[in-house]
Amino acid sequence: MSQQRRSGDEDLTYREWHRAPTLPRGCYMYDIDALEARSGGKLAAVIETKRVGWQQSKGTEYQLECIALLGARAGVPALLVEYEPSGPREVIGEVFVYDSIGQFYVTDLTTGSRMALSEADFRGFIENVPESVAQKQQVP
Repeated sequence: MSQQRRSGDEDLTYREWHRAPTLPRGCYMYDIDALEARSGGKLAAVIETKRVGWQQSKGTEYQLECIALLGARAGVPALLVEYEPSGPREVIGEVFVYDSIGQFYVTDLTTGSRMALSEADFRGFIENVPESVAQKQQVP
């Protein structure tokens, strides 16, 4: 089974196999969106991305807890990056692709601190992760 994505077909076979009844309840698999790395294979952050307005459920709560644990064990920030698309959108298959991102909201999953960043500020932030996690001010 596959699903058309902007980057090509995504094979969903393993994801579907990993669900009940193949494996018992309590065996969870989470798709981590990004491992931010630097030259030489140095891990800089573990990142989960969501579009602004997503609905949190018990499953995503567990997912974010696991991502925070992974970041802590790796000694890097674990971040939830929410983004607000802007500009015109294009429909590719069943996926909406927007022209740009107007706003980013970054939550440190370990501390709970949250910051709002413009696209330009987010670019600088991500280039300097993990140092930039401690430097930004919180927003409510």
